[in-house]
Amino acid sequence: MGAGVAKVCISGSCGSLFLMMEKLRCVSRFHQQLRCDENALHQFNALISLQRDVKLTQRTLQWGVDERYAPRMPGGRLTQQERRQIAIGLADGLAYAEIARSLDRPTSTITREVMRNGGPAGYKADIAQLTTERRAQRRKQATPRRQAVERADGRDPEAVREFEEVFSGIFVGQGLPKMTARALASLYATDSGSLTASELVGHLQVSPATVSKAMSYLEGQGLIGRVRDERRRERYVVDDGDIWYQSMIASAAGTTTLAEAARQGVSSLGPGTPAAVRLENIARFLDFVSESIVRAAEQARDILHSKR
Repeated sequence: MGAGVAKVCISGSCGSLFLMMEKLRCVSRFHQQLRCDENALHQFNALISLQRDVKLTQRTLQWGVDERYAPRMPGGRLTQQERRQIAIGLADGLAYAEIARSLDRPTSTITREVMRNGGPAGYKADIAQLTTERRAQRRKQATPRRQAVERADGRDPEAVREFEEVFSGIFVGQGLPKMTARALASLYATDSGSLTASELVGHLQVSPATVSKAMSYLEGQGLIGRVRDERRRERYVVDDGDIWYQSMIASAAGTTTLAEAARQGVSSLGPGTPAAVRLENIARFLDFVSESIVRAAEQARDILHSKR
C-alpha cells in the first residue's frame, strides 16, 4: 500500500512539473511574439517616416523651398508655398482636415482660405496670394484715415473707440451680428443719439450697403427709429426712450407666442403623457416670464424719460 501511495505522489509531482514546463514554454512563445510585434511596429514607423521624407523632397524640388523652413507671414498668415500645397491637396481630392494636418494648421483656416478664394473647384494659389496681399494693402491705407479723424465733441477718440468696442462686444454676445452691433454702439456714443447713413459710413469705414443692411436689421428688431431732420435728411435714432420699452414688449410677445405653441403641443401629444407634461411646464414658465417682463416694463417706463 505504501508503494501505491508513493506512485501516486510521484505521478502527481510529474503532472505538476509538466504543467509548469508548459506554462514556461507559453510565456517564452509570448515574449518571442511580442518582440516580433515590436520589430514589425518599428519597421512600420520607419516606412511611414520614409514616405514623409519622400513627399517632402518632392515638394522641395517642385517649389524650390523646404516647406519646414518656409517663413510664415506676420500674424500667422498662409504663405504662398502653403497655398500651393492647398491647391495640390484639393486637386488630389483631399479633405480640408487632411490638408490642415499636412500644414500643421487649424481646419478652419483651410476652410476659410478656400471658400474666400473660389471654393474647392476654383481655388488658385497664386490668385489667392495676390488677393490677400491687396487686401492687406487696403487695410494699411485705411488705418491712418481712421486715426486722423477728430471728434467734433472734443472727446478722446481712442477712449470712445474702446467704449464702442466693449459695448458692441456685449451686443454680439447677445446675438447681434458684428457690424450691426458696431453701428448700434456708435449711435449710443453720440450726444444726439442719431446719425445719418453717410455719417455711419464714414465712422465705421464700411460701404453704404453694409450700413443699410445693419440699420434695416436694427429697425426690424425695434432697437432704432428713423426720422428726418430739418434738412430732410434721414437719420437713425436711439434716443427715443420708448424704443427700449417697445423692445421689451416685443420680446414679451414673442415669449407668449412660444408659450402658446407649447400649449398646443399638449393637446396634440395627449394630456398626461411625459411629453405633454414637459410642454405644459414650459408654457407655464414662459407665461410667467412674459407677464413679468410686461409688468416690469410698465413700472420702469418713466425711467427712460428722466433727465439728469
